[in-house]
Amino acid sequence: MNSFLSFDIYYQSQNPPILAQILSGTAPSALSPNANAVELKFGQVVQLVFYNYDTGEHPWHLHGHNFWIVAQGTASSASAVPTTFTLPAGGLPRRDVVTLAACPQSGGSCIGNSVGYTVIRWVADNPGVWFFHCHIEWHVEAGLVMMFVEDVAQIVGNKTALYSGVSLAKCPPANATGTCTQSTCMGQNDSGARDKADEKHDQNDKKQADNENTHLSVVEEKHTATNEHTEKSSDTDVKQMQADQNQNDYAKDQNVNSKAKNDYQNPDFPIKEGYGY
Repeated sequence: MNSFLSFDIYYQSQNPPILAQILSGTAPSALSPNANAVELKFGQVVQLVFYNYDTGEHPWHLHGHNFWIVAQGTASSASAVPTTFTLPAGGLPRRDVVTLAACPQSGGSCIGNSVGYTVIRWVADNPGVWFFHCHIEWHVEAGLVMMFVEDVAQIVGNKTALYSGVSLAKCPPANATGTCTQSTCMGQNDSGARDKADEKHDQNDKKQADNENTHLSVVEEKHTATNEHTEKSSDTDVKQMQADQNQNDYAKDQNVNSKAKNDYQNPDFPIKEGYGY
C-alpha cells in the first residue's frame, strides 16, 4: 500500500469513538469523512508519503507501531518527490516520531509549489485503531490527525473472545418511551451480566498484578543478595588492601632503617646532625 497524505479533510473528534463504532459493527468505509480513517489489512506493508506545504516543521507520531524512516527532504513540488529509494548501508532507522520538513521558502513563504516530505513504512501486524498525528498540541486540535483501522476482523474477534460465555442482556424499557435508565441497565434487571463481565475483568487484572508483584519480589531478592555479596566482597577487598599497604609500609621502613644503618657504619659517609636510625 502506498498512500499519499493530504489534509483536504481535517479530523474531528468522533462520538462515539472510532473503536466503539468498529466494535458495534460499523465498517471503516462507513465512518464519518471527518474521522480521516484508513482501513489496513493484517500483514499489509504500508508505505506512507506525506507532504508539507507549510513554512514550519511538524513532528508526526504514530501509535501502535515503530516505523522505518525511508526518506526525508524537500522538493520543488509533490510530483518531484522521489518514488524509489536506496537502502543505506546501516539500514533504515526505526522510530515512532518523525519530523516532516518545512517547504523551501523565501521571504516567509514557500517557493512556488515546493514541499517538505517524509516517507515511512511499517507492517500492519498490530490490530487496533491507531492515531497518527502532529505532536504539536494545537495542531491536533486543528485537525492534523488521521486514523488507521488495522485488521477489523481481529478487533471484533478479540471483543468476542473477551466476553465469551457472558451474555450482555439488553436492559428492559423503564418507561413509556422505551428508554432505559441507569438503574435498569446496571441493576438487577440485566441478570447480572454486566457484573459478571466486570468480575471477569477484575480477576484478570488481579492475576496480572499478582504475576507482576511475584516477578518484582524475585528481582528484589536477587538484587538484595547481589548487594550483600558485593558488600562482603568489597569489605574483604578493603581489608586485603589495608593489609598489603601495611606490609608495604613495613618493608619501606625496614629498607630505610637498613640503609641508614649501613650508611652510619660506612666510615666515608658524613654524619649529619639529626640523622639516625
